[in-house]
Amino acid sequence: MSKSMPLWKNVVFHLLPGAVIAAIYLLLSTIIKNELIPKILILYISGLFLLPIMYYIMKAYSPDGKIIKAVQYRNKLPFFKVLLFGVVAFLWAAFIGVVFNKLEIYIQINLFGWMADSFDYTGYFVNPDSYPKYMLILTWAVGLVTTSTLLPVVEEIYFRGFLLSKLEKYKFAAVLISALLFSMYHMISPWQIVTRFIAIIPMTYFIYKYKNISIGIVAHVLLNLIGDTILRIPIIFG
Repeated sequence: MSKSMPLWKNVVFHLLPGAVIAAIYLLLSTIIKNELIPKILILYISGLFLLPIMYYIMKAYSPDGKIIKAVQYRNKLPFFKVLLFGVVAFLWAAFIGVVFNKLEIYIQINLFGWMADSFDYTGYFVNPDSYPKYMLILTWAVGLVTTSTLLPVVEEIYFRGFLLSKLEKYKFAAVLISALLFSMYHMISPWQIVTRFIAIIPMTYFIYKYKNISIGIVAHVLLNLIGDTILRIPIIFG
């Protein structure tokens, strides 16, 4: 078993990567003034800084310095159950995303309008004609590798396989604490906290109940892959 962890430290380890990613994104988007480069490409690159943070934190909590030993929730589960629970969690999250879309927009405008200039990375989605074709394809490809595949896996390993397992003494409340902190970790888009929190509760519960992070990996990859990559194909390549 890996080392125990007080709640305050669990909170810090949840939020620290988000703060670093947001800071790096702000720094790079300030330095890179080329309007032909979509800001979301800068965000994709900034997100990769989760990897070294995750590595060193988990390494410190591993009994022998190997991060794999810090990863819990690796119980075996039949593939069809992993797929079933992962798809159910994905469908719920997608449904909540659609239902809460207008609420997100309202919160963004009324509570976080002051962040619009610095944190607005939606140009790639809403105004693709503003960028050259090669840049749209490059951004799409980088997103496919990072946000749609690599980072969801890394996030599930770190946030659910590692940090959620440290909250077990809180029983079912661990699910709610984990879902809330993971939603807050996305400091780049705080107006989505409510949506994310409600959307990932079933996924987090399935992982907690069955002690298997593969469920989260399936749901998370599906959500990002379809939402950020597949649905953009007609826009990017059309």
